[in-house]
Amino acid sequence: MHGKFADEMGKEEIREYLRELGRRGAKATNSKLTPQQRKESARKAAETRWDKQRQQVEDSLVKLKRIGSDLREERKELRKMRKAGERRLKQFQSKVAK
Repeated sequence: MHGKFADEMGKEEIREYLRELGRRGAKATNSKLTPQQRKESARKAAETRWDKQRQQVEDSLVKLKRIGSDLREERKELRKMRKAGERRLKQFQSKVAK
């Protein structure tokens, strides 16, 4: 992997090599842990995954609330415009009727 070998390897080959090293390291580490330690490690990993997903859901909810707020404001603005248009139409109709 060092020196000229790294230059000759493609990106995919390097990735696969590093993945394999990671797997070996994980297996070696796991073999040294007690069942209780492995259980705790797995629990922490699962908790981290769930926290990440939970954060993504919370971020999405914040965005949706912001969009909802924007839509409410836009709806208010459209109502004002409609009322102003209706007033102008009534004024125009009253002028034409005279």
